Amino acid sequence: MNAHEGRMMRQTGWAIAALFGVSLLGAPGGWAAGHVTKRLTTGTTNEIACCVPNDDENGAECEATTPDECTAAQGVNLGAVACDPNPCPPPPPPAPEIACCVSDDDGAECEEETADECTADGGTNLGTGTCDPNPCPSPPPTGDIQCCQTDDGEAECDEETADECTADGGTNLGAGTCDPNPCTP
Repeated sequence: MNAHEGRMMRQTGWAIAALFGVSLLGAPGGWAAGHVTKRLTTGTTNEIACCVPNDDENGAECEATTPDECTAAQGVNLGAVACDPNPCPPPPPPAPEIACCVSDDDGAECEEETADECTADGGTNLGTGTCDPNPCPSPPPTGDIQCCQTDDGEAECDEETADECTADGGTNLGAGTCDPNPCTP
């Protein structure tokens, strides 16, 4: 074999090696066993850019996968584009919080949450604002009154019915709550 034929064989060998993704590095004039290279030529693999949802605030993460792997990960197939820079859309901004009055055993409690959370909790949306001070209205009177009684020399207030207050020997101060304590010693 002359020099021209040898050069042609090496060039043909490199072309075949590139086609099959193997390396000819190692043994001069022969195939080097075990050297597989990643094909970087566009169109030689069936990988696509896939936007895979994740739970952090960065939104979707781009991964190079096959279309089937993208579907299995519940991702969005962007086709044959690069993942750097990340082509996936940013996450939507968080929903604004509102003041929400939610009823409980002690009346209405104010919670700062989204409008959807307020609706799900059965609350009343007061719009944008804060819960300090509590903007929720006091519950309507339940028939209880402020009853002042003296116990060991201290004036205490109990919320009870007028009949209970009279039976306990207390003083009826009328409708209202005992917070703050309206009774004087």
